[in-house]
Amino acid sequence: MLVAEEFHKVKKLNLNFKTTKEKREESIYSASDWIYRWWYSSPIVVNQLSQTSSNGLSGILVNYGLVKSTKTACGSGFKNIPGQMLTLTKEGVRLIESRRDTLIKYDVNPYRIRQDQLRHNHIAQSLTMNKMSSGKIIKFETEKEFGKLSSFEIKQPDVIWTLKNQLRVGVEVELTGKWDRALDHQISSCINALRKNDYGISELDYILFYSDSPGIITRYKKAYEAGKTYATWGKDNQGRWLKEDQMVLPSWITGKLIFILLKENLYAN
Repeated sequence: MLVAEEFHKVKKLNLNFKTTKEKREESIYSASDWIYRWWYSSPIVVNQLSQTSSNGLSGILVNYGLVKSTKTACGSGFKNIPGQMLTLTKEGVRLIESRRDTLIKYDVNPYRIRQDQLRHNHIAQSLTMNKMSSGKIIKFETEKEFGKLSSFEIKQPDVIWTLKNQLRVGVEVELTGKWDRALDHQISSCINALRKNDYGISELDYILFYSDSPGIITRYKKAYEAGKTYATWGKDNQGRWLKEDQMVLPSWITGKLIFILLKENLYAN
């Protein structure tokens, strides 16, 4: 499996010793593998993986029959929503799975992709690409790779980054703020993901919240302060959600949750 660390080795160390053909083949595989791991991507993200001077890597993938380009419902008229989404064809899946040790159940039908999640996913990918290209992370795991964590009560981030010191960072792109029960559950699941077990191990070491809304960043910072309270919820015998207990955010949570306001240029974060 091609991870960020391997990508850097190829790009930083071995690039000068490869022929143009070898560079192109490596770029084609890297880009196809990226799409495989995320399910879909966009030309602006995929072209960042090019190890040549060409900016048309996504077009090459389409021409080779490895990738299908599908126009999105919104087109390119909205900020951070790609006009085209790239998905693998059956031939693209075959190429990737012929080299991979771990496989993902891949759906080649682009019309099963939730269009209302395009912006969210594009931002998550852009942030990951930025951190990978700058060497700030050595590898990452998408939702399709880590799947659902061990419990519904443990935070399932949009992507997990592994830093050079092996710390695992959960990344959340929050474009619409949560309230009431949804926010309480988010707080509880974040605490559970960060809490160390009897062996001193936690699912995540830190959680980063990215948002383009100053209001969300400000409100979440206050909601996640140590000593603040949040509620646990349960259903009554008629299936209605009701508050059960009031809980207090522990002191050790301080510094474990980081809230970042997105810049206009995603690649600058």
